[in-house]
Amino acid sequence: MKQTKVMNLISVLLFAAVVVYIVINVFTAMMNPFKTAYAVKYETFDSATVSGYTVRNETVIYSNSDIISRTRAEGEKVGVGQTIAVAYRDENAEARQSEINSLQKRKAQLENAASGNLSISDSNALDLEIIESIKDLNADVASSAFTGISNSTNELRSLVFSRHYVYGNSDEVDAQLEQIAAQIEALQALSSNDSNEITASAAGIFSAHVDGYESVLTPDMLSSVTVSDFDALSTAAEDTNSGVGKLITSSRWYLLITMDEEDALLLGDYAIVRFSESLQVEMNVERIGLSEKGRCIVVLSSDRQLSDTTVYRSVSVDIIFDIYSGLRIPKTALRMDDDGNTCVYVVEARNAALKYVNIISESGDYYVVEEDTSSTDNLWAGDEVITAGRNLYDGKVID
Repeated sequence: MKQTKVMNLISVLLFAAVVVYIVINVFTAMMNPFKTAYAVKYETFDSATVSGYTVRNETVIYSNSDIISRTRAEGEKVGVGQTIAVAYRDENAEARQSEINSLQKRKAQLENAASGNLSISDSNALDLEIIESIKDLNADVASSAFTGISNSTNELRSLVFSRHYVYGNSDEVDAQLEQIAAQIEALQALSSNDSNEITASAAGIFSAHVDGYESVLTPDMLSSVTVSDFDALSTAAEDTNSGVGKLITSSRWYLLITMDEEDALLLGDYAIVRFSESLQVEMNVERIGLSEKGRCIVVLSSDRQLSDTTVYRSVSVDIIFDIYSGLRIPKTALRMDDDGNTCVYVVEARNAALKYVNIISESGDYYVVEEDTSSTDNLWAGDEVITAGRNLYDGKVID
């Protein structure tokens, strides 16, 4: 019974403490009406979101084989006659080549260990590297980073082979090398007719994305395409089931879009096109077509970042007209002086300091104002602006 009374007393005291804490905070807020926020750097832009297609000189690469292994990465440069892909006769042929590749990789790792000229004095450092490699492999497995798992596994295997060689087992390593070389030779003898290399007939940029528009969307059609033609493109793709990839054979590429007439009139000689947050391309304005029911064909071109855009065909992009850089402040921070000039108050050395600002744009609860660092009398990034306060004036003490 006595213990129950003690527990009840403790509960009452805790409740009272919480109430007192709340009352103190409410009282403090009432007595101190000032609220602040920080001015931060901000970039915004005027833009129009449009849809369209990328257009390039493209040659599709075909193969009759159902089992293809591409040897080039997306966007990689390829020379005339260089291998683009390997076509296998059947699944057994592909499996044999996979085993040959694995054995050749292991052979290279063993040879690297044998030629490393490592000594016993290096073993401690080698052990530490092995431990770090195990940690990396464990992290890759935990995050399901499959490419990382492959790389970490190969690195760990090489380090283990090197350590094996350091501790005097060179004869065993040499024996393994001989065995692996014999296995590779035997498999290569069996695989002499397993595959055919597919090579590039011209120099260009490789892309694995074959979509059926390669012969439909060409640079030649851009000079005459109309809005009606553009609208019909959504169903114009051709069948390219046997295409294993394509070569982009010219450095200049195009973007075909339609825009509202009033937006098209805002374009100059070039435009900034935003494909994603990480990809913006400055493009030349090649053509603005005649208006059809308020819409115009617009053709843009560029000879930059081709390798970064090979995966794009049907796109939704932002056409950026103007970019504004400035400082973002809450709308509640903006005030006007007696002459109607816009200004803010900032906290400087526990005093309110008046700083004049020019509004660039607004969005939601914020204004974007000009950033001018030519004088300390102006608003700077990181300044603490007052968003709520009574009877503010320049020099007022902020307690």
